[in-house]
Amino acid sequence: MAKLKLIDAAFTSDTVVRSIMKLSFLLGAIHMSVAYLWRAVKLWPAPQALSQVGWAVFLWGMLLVVNTLVLEEPPHAASPYLLGVGALLVVLFTSPQKNVLKRLGLGLAAFPLDALGTLSDTISYIRLMAVGLASTILAVTFNSLAVEVAAGATWVAGVPVLVLGHGLNIGLAVIVLFAHGVRLNMLEF
Repeated sequence: MAKLKLIDAAFTSDTVVRSIMKLSFLLGAIHMSVAYLWRAVKLWPAPQALSQVGWAVFLWGMLLVVNTLVLEEPPHAASPYLLGVGALLVVLFTSPQKNVLKRLGLGLAAFPLDALGTLSDTISYIRLMAVGLASTILAVTFNSLAVEVAAGATWVAGVPVLVLGHGLNIGLAVIVLFAHGVRLNMLEF
């Protein structure tokens, strides 16, 4: 029983949770970057393709900001440059016009809301971390329950708890995987 409590404590320690959160944010940035670059390839050679490249660059700057805000990491020196270059590409090429003032006006008008959307999209990947952590804690809980039941009777009594508990956990994980996968693909792609 003490061994299971150690495993439970290890999965919920601050360092492990932060590492999983950081991995979730990184996976999110990769996923969304692929989506932006995919759109850029589809739009090429239109100037709007550079806007999508700008969003991909901006996103990596936003990832560094999210790591600072959520994970309390020190600010990264590259984040202002990534944000600046990305924003410049987005503003200049979101709505290419011959009139430079109109181009800048339309780009600047659309940028703030979309930039906030990029921040929220990046942070939304914490959901993946939460689902994985919840599934892990459920697995540890079902293992503990099976040990308790087996200690009170025989190991045979613990088998149904393991089978039903882990079956339920796997079923929930499949549902969550499908739901989040669909949501993320609809959002990014």
